[in-house]
Amino acid sequence: MPIVQSTSTVDITWVLDTIDMNGDDVYKYTIYIQTSDPLVWKTEVSISTVKSFSISFATLRDFPYNLKRGDLVKVMVSATNNYGTSDNSTSNTVGATIKTEPS
Repeated sequence: MPIVQSTSTVDITWVLDTIDMNGDDVYKYTIYIQTSDPLVWKTEVSISTVKSFSISFATLRDFPYNLKRGDLVKVMVSATNNYGTSDNSTSNTVGATIKTEPS
């Protein structure tokens, strides 16, 4: 799952093999982002069929994420179709880190 950063956002994209979803179309993706507590993941958003999402550094620095400068932004995604919801993807181990200080 590529995770890249611009000057003010983290941009997340992913691919899914429909065979993994019993060949049925996905109607919802759910994005989970790890908080400053490594045991807590928050659901950021559920979106339709778009396979990308952007989140601002300001949002990640604020509650409930509370990430600090230099923290790796860890993300997982799940997919839902008429057969149910997939397991969460494996979290990224590389990608965007928080680069800005709060204003």
